[in-house]
Amino acid sequence: RLAELIERQARSGKLLIAELENIDIRGVATVTLKKEHLSLFQTIQKTSPFEIGGYIDFDHVSRGTDKKGLKRVLYYYGDSGSVDFPTLDYEIEFHTHPFDKRQYTSPPSGADLEAIVDNAIKNGTQVAVVFAHEAIYVYSPREGFLQDFIRANKKERRALMKTVIDFTDAAYKITERAEDISYFSRAMDQSGFNFKVFEYGNDITFNVNIINI
Repeated sequence: RLAELIERQARSGKLLIAELENIDIRGVATVTLKKEHLSLFQTIQKTSPFEIGGYIDFDHVSRGTDKKGLKRVLYYYGDSGSVDFPTLDYEIEFHTHPFDKRQYTSPPSGADLEAIVDNAIKNGTQVAVVFAHEAIYVYSPREGFLQDFIRANKKERRALMKTVIDFTDAAYKITERAEDISYFSRAMDQSGFNFKVFEYGNDITFNVNIINI
């Protein structure tokens, strides 16, 4: 059954889809956000004092030379510290972190990590991106973490996320003092998350399971 196939996609993040008609599972593909796309996100980050968040959708359909390229972007305005937006069928979620001159870096917060775990399980969001002033942060929960989280009861889930948030928050404080993102990177890795840092000005790639509805 299609429902069983969809459930198996949980191994790459696709766990729950409410409607089962007209689902096209295209499989894992390497997709690209070109430097021209990143320039747009950088402009949004620089010009807004508020967080702006939304979704990035990719497709296999050929568009010139961009065969697995950007299909659409949807974004919403938030406030200076957060943004709320509905979760849709997009492979990647993103939001900006407004510039704060008091900070050396602005990687994903504890609330950001909670959000990607929740959206990965409930809606199949596979990758999250933070567009900050100094860099682009790409992160996602690993398969082992997601499976442990899914098997846990509510109390155990709260405890697991608290451990992750406390650990990464402590690493962030060290990162700020040392002005070295590697402390935060190691904490993310040890907490069960993929985490990469990219600079603006170059293409960046993702491996995502493309599902169209």
